[in-house]
Amino acid sequence: MGKYIINRLLLLIPVFIGITLITFLIAHSIPGSPFTNDRLPEKARLAIESAYGLDKPLYEQYFIYIINFFRGDWGPSFERQGNQTVTEILFGYGSRSEEGISFWLQLGLAVAAGIIITLGLSWLRTRTRRIDLLNTFKRWFFPTVLAVVTLWLLFLIFTLDTSTAGGFLFSLRLGIMAFIFMLIVGIPLGIIAALKQNTWIDYTVTTIALIGFSIPSFVLGLLALIAVVLINYATGSDFSIAPSSPTTLDLVLPAALLGAREASIIARLTRSSMLEVIRQDYMRTAQAKGLNDRAIAIRHGLKNAFIPILTVLGDRLAGLLTGSVTIEAVFNIPGIGRYFVSAILAHDYPMIIGTTVLYALMVVLINLLVDLLYGFFDPRVSYTSRRAA
Repeated sequence: MGKYIINRLLLLIPVFIGITLITFLIAHSIPGSPFTNDRLPEKARLAIESAYGLDKPLYEQYFIYIINFFRGDWGPSFERQGNQTVTEILFGYGSRSEEGISFWLQLGLAVAAGIIITLGLSWLRTRTRRIDLLNTFKRWFFPTVLAVVTLWLLFLIFTLDTSTAGGFLFSLRLGIMAFIFMLIVGIPLGIIAALKQNTWIDYTVTTIALIGFSIPSFVLGLLALIAVVLINYATGSDFSIAPSSPTTLDLVLPAALLGAREASIIARLTRSSMLEVIRQDYMRTAQAKGLNDRAIAIRHGLKNAFIPILTVLGDRLAGLLTGSVTIEAVFNIPGIGRYFVSAILAHDYPMIIGTTVLYALMVVLINLLVDLLYGFFDPRVSYTSRRAA
């Protein structure tokens, strides 16, 4: 698995070069200039472009940007006249290292805790069953460490100070909450619909899922805003669901609306996957042995039906974590989706490239995690190449 992970991480190099080069060329091909203004004299505009290096050839600008990118300098934001850098807008000013242990040390402690928990679980399983300790540790190592690190990251994300946070933190919080809503609503509804096939429960779940899939999230957001306005008018209150600096509680409704369509997709996929698994011989064998329906559905059914669901979950997670332009605009959430759209309109080249690279890295890393999780849910998946004899 280690060799497989290294090979996949090495593929990030050509992906990064391709994404940055294509985005760089497309951004610079947009007609106009970041500093085009009727009130700005032509000489002043040329002087500003020269100060930012925009008068140089494109290939030279690209190489300068790449060098500065790996130094941690993603460039100034043209939309803000260079008063803020792209990294300040996306990631903010604050740092957890100022409050105590550094980020990387905390990450190392989380990984170490995951390893210790994996050893404990493997030892307990080998005591009750006649299985090899090393093989058990190998199988449970990655999912256990991933679970511990994920819990630590969730704690870190939801405890950071929003006053110094960037747009990426708000998009992360919104995406994580929408993903959790998608999981706790979509998967149980899909399982229930499959177990109650061709009953009124199945028809109700599929109808709700179809409606949720058909209505865009921004339409649900506008309906929610209208409902709040009507409630405030009827009750005389001044409740707002679009504050200028949203807290975690303020993101509950936007996250639910953002995750509603995704939950409908997962519910329909879970239902179809469970129906395919339920008809297998081993499911009938488990029923013949006298196991209850809940144990059969969870232990034997869901685990074997989870591979196609996991594939879609990875794709949906990447889309949710990178922000939603419509939901962020409707609820006035300062996420990276809004910054990305405004950067395109303002010809803000550094912001366009920075957000695009961030999107691409999120998608690639999440797809890598999904591929690694395949081996946990299906032991037949191997990450080592087998040569034919």
